[in-house]
Formats: sequence, structure tokens, C-alpha cells
Amino acid sequence: MNVDILKVIRYCLKSILADLCNKYQYKILELEVMPDHIHIFLLAKPTITPTDIVRALKSISAIKLFKEHPKLKKKYK
Repeated sequence: MNVDILKVIRYCLKSILADLCNKYQYKILELEVMPDHIHIFLLAKPTITPTDIVRALKSISAIKLFKEHPKLKKKYK
């Protein structure tokens, strides 16, 4: 993939995750987007399980990212 495209996708994904964390009242302490995975360190209410956090962030961000960048869906199908 082109380096410029990766920068656009990285920015888009960071924006999506920031919006989701804001919506669910999670506070992002650190976020790093790698070409094939992310590292995210955040604060959440103690009543929310890590599994639920990952499930929500992963599923919703994937749907939004594939909607904004349909060519990605073809690559990762």
C-alpha cells in the first residue's frame, strides 16, 4: 500500500477511535496505529470488562473504516 494512503487510514482510524472512546466515556491515554494492528491504553469505568471494550472498539471501528475506505475491505476479505 502507498505510504500516503497509510497515513490517511491511520489518521482516519485514530479519529474513529477517539470518537468512539468519547461516546462510551473511555479516556485514551496512549494510541499507536501500526500497519496491521493497534496499541491502545485507556481508562474506563471498572464495571466495563476489557472484552466488551475491545469488542465495541474493534467492531464499530472496522465497520466505519471499511465504509470510508471500501478498497480495504477487498484487501482483507
